Amino acid sequence: MLTECIIFLFTSVCFYGIGMNRAIVLSQNTKGIFLGYFKSLLTTTSSVALSYLLIQGIIVPIGMQELYPIICILVFIFSASFFEVIIRLTTKIDVAELSVSFMSVVLAINESINLAESVLFVICCITSFYLLVPVLYGMRKRNESANSIYIFKNSLVLLGFAALILWLLVFDVSWLSGGLLK
Repeated sequence: MLTECIIFLFTSVCFYGIGMNRAIVLSQNTKGIFLGYFKSLLTTTSSVALSYLLIQGIIVPIGMQELYPIICILVFIFSASFFEVIIRLTTKIDVAELSVSFMSVVLAINESINLAESVLFVICCITSFYLLVPVLYGMRKRNESANSIYIFKNSLVLLGFAALILWLLVFDVSWLSGGLLK
């Protein structure tokens, strides 16, 4: 289970593409990133837990498993709005993040076997997203200090992100098995 968690930590953002564009946008300014992480973690874990219980208790017994994204979106909207109101009233900061959090919820429920695994997967997915933002911030600051051609000035962050994804793919050992050559 720990191996799955570590692999899932890398694959959720870099391989599945959940939040790539949002991470690049958030890397421009890292102000409020910890509060956003805290809110996303609360929202997604509560949404996954409640959605999983509703899906297993209602949707699966009647044989309508295809409707699980509807249950996920309804529970997620309720949970996200609840925690957004609480955080906005206490800190007066807007930390709305919907796309990454919702896609993490759907991915965690789709890929898990039990409730504990789905909560662990969503925690790993949200953590990987918010760990990627400071890495991209560092790439962006390095890009700003580099003397590059003006045309490539902003695209170096995307090229660095692509190099990071390729570096992670090197550790995928499925290509070592020989597959078709046997």
